[in-house]
Amino acid sequence: MKKLNLGCGKDIKEGWDNFDLNDFDLNKFPYPLEKNYYDYVLLSSVIDYLENPFKSLVELGKHCKKGAIIEIYCAYWNCKGAYNTLWRSRGFSEDSFKYSLDVSGYNITGEHLFEVIELNSIPTKAGRFIYPGLLRKFIAKFLCGIIGQIHVKLKVV
Repeated sequence: MKKLNLGCGKDIKEGWDNFDLNDFDLNKFPYPLEKNYYDYVLLSSVIDYLENPFKSLVELGKHCKKGAIIEIYCAYWNCKGAYNTLWRSRGFSEDSFKYSLDVSGYNITGEHLFEVIELNSIPTKAGRFIYPGLLRKFIAKFLCGIIGQIHVKLKVV
């Protein structure tokens, strides 16, 4: 299984291809990676910093085999940590992925690219004390610091 840890920083994983900003710019296309090669890709706190996250995902999909999994962790839009650096350009919500990739896996241009197979919000330590599920999601829309990250798994189709 070919695995890619993209935007790894200091989180170097053994047996993975580990690339970070020092290796190449994720905002410049095409990526210097082999096409149709990876089975699994991890992006942890990466797409928050990209100029065009969707375009970057489409480019990344070209380097994945059909059926590959792209796992993403990103900052929640209403979390203090989403905007604690000058480099981070945005935070995301569950809807960010629902509206860009509908349940059938098509993007807004009609291309069949990804299927969302898992989509979760990860509460902060304080947010864990609030009843899980819809109540937490509702409160998080109004109070900062309830949800910290979004976790999504995409399947390349």
